[in-house]
Amino acid sequence: MTLYAYRAQVYRMNNELDKALGDLDHVISDIGEGQPKILRQAYTQRAIIKRQQGDLVGSRQDFEMGAKLGNPVARNIAAAENPYAKMCNQVMMEVMKRERAKALDASQYEKES
Repeated sequence: MTLYAYRAQVYRMNNELDKALGDLDHVISDIGEGQPKILRQAYTQRAIIKRQQGDLVGSRQDFEMGAKLGNPVARNIAAAENPYAKMCNQVMMEVMKRERAKALDASQYEKES
């Protein structure tokens, strides 16, 4: 990580979020090009701050970038917040619930026979 990224982390811990965002913007736009390890951390940190500030769209975009660059925290959060993934998860849970109910009904029928 760069000194700007470290300083942004300190700013974030001290709740100086605007200063942290400034450093992270600098890392992302000026320093991080060609350095995926630095970029994935910077995008993830910036996403956390944007979420704290209520910028859910910006936060999701930054988590997605962090995920694309290989940050596991960003990957998990981006997947959990993806509206299509949520919908797919709900459908899958409903299908699994129905299949379990069918299996239970079938096993009870076999016991009664």
